[in-house]
Amino acid sequence: MTDIPFAIWSGSFRLFGVDVQCHRLSDGTNIIEEESFARLLEGLASGSLECGDLESFARFQKGLPPTEPTT
Repeated sequence: MTDIPFAIWSGSFRLFGVDVQCHRLSDGTNIIEEESFARLLEGLASGSLECGDLESFARFQKGLPPTEPTT
């Protein structure tokens, strides 16, 4: 029987002006919430996005917690 992965970390970071909600699962999988991803794609399509915190996104992709968004 295979264990079902569960969230061990949840948080957000700002990417191109969009707050991206994300989670890390117990099996190491990184997940971006569907609504956040849809807002990001809509912003990209509209051409209205600002420069965001790419460092936080890169940290998330590497399995590290993203840094806190700056205001």
